[in-house]
Amino acid sequence: MSRSRPANPLWKRLQRRWRAWRGYDQVKTHEVDWVWEGGVRYKRVTFQSRAEADAVAAALNAMAPIQRFPSLVRAEGSAIWVDYLDKDRFSAIESSALGSFFVELYGHQAATQTLEPATTLLVAMVNDLSALEQASLLNAAQCQAIDQFAHKLAPAMVSTGFDYVDAVEKNFLVSDGRLMGIDVEALLGDQWLGMGLAKAEYRGLLDVESVVQSLGDPFAQQYPLVRLAFLVSYFQQKLEQGKPGHIRVSALLDLI
Repeated sequence: MSRSRPANPLWKRLQRRWRAWRGYDQVKTHEVDWVWEGGVRYKRVTFQSRAEADAVAAALNAMAPIQRFPSLVRAEGSAIWVDYLDKDRFSAIESSALGSFFVELYGHQAATQTLEPATTLLVAMVNDLSALEQASLLNAAQCQAIDQFAHKLAPAMVSTGFDYVDAVEKNFLVSDGRLMGIDVEALLGDQWLGMGLAKAEYRGLLDVESVVQSLGDPFAQQYPLVRLAFLVSYFQQKLEQGKPGHIRVSALLDLI
């Protein structure tokens, strides 16, 4: 016999419904529950499709060797079950531990990452910049300057693979002395490697210099471009979600 309850508080669930009613784009459409089965607590994530669930399950299996995410227990249709992690008492998210998290995440994929032409990323940036200009967040001259700077930064090829794309403080915890990424829905494949690190940097969680130095090339060559692409796409995403308060244009303009 099992029992369950929603993992997110009522106000958060109502907020999502309100945003959907207002017509804002909803990035998080899945449902998260705590489930007790046989006296053991698990986290169950139910997606809108089986394809989404399978993709996250595949990502968890691929990253299982680094032991930085909850273990996959099972997949059932459009839902996945993962282990529940207890948080260490009085633990804090240290910058050095977060740096080690990303070094292991990206370093583990050194032999399996896929290389894509940088032009693919640059084209996507143009589309996002156009949206920012239409919303009057940037003017035409600023967009042109960002695009030109991106082309100067771009290596011929950019690595893609699994990344932890929602790297904000609440999505990490320390369990048994080890920093873990607990928002398993944010572990996605086919990402420009460095997008997660760029978000953690934008949120002021760490200084990325030591991470980039530890990883070396080719990551060091592509990270400046990926960081730029992250900011452009993130700002465009926040406009669609009706969250302008998350946008700090100076972080983008200071790079060029």
